[in-house]
Amino acid sequence: MNGTKDLRIQETPWGETILSGQCRYNNNEWDYTYSEMSLDGCLGDEHGNFIWGGHDFTRRARPGSIRFAYEQQTREPILRAELEGDFRGDFSGRDVNLKERIANRGGHLQL
Repeated sequence: MNGTKDLRIQETPWGETILSGQCRYNNNEWDYTYSEMSLDGCLGDEHGNFIWGGHDFTRRARPGSIRFAYEQQTREPILRAELEGDFRGDFSGRDVNLKERIANRGGHLQL
């Protein structure tokens, strides 16, 4: 995502995944501020796939499977998780590019 650095995710004790990092503001390459947002407020799990506009994907993900990384060649911010499909206990690895919908807007991570 343009104008961001040190992005990372954290799972909270109450079952929520938070994306946080430093966001540039004022169009100055040196001015950064801390920002965070809940990914569970904009990402859901539908039939074992990530869906934008959904919510609470963390609760349907296999415990411990949620990961965040930059793709090596493209540097795209990718969220990965094993999500539960239509059958209980049927998990499949899925990923979503966070840059598709999340951006730095004025120093804040926003949908």
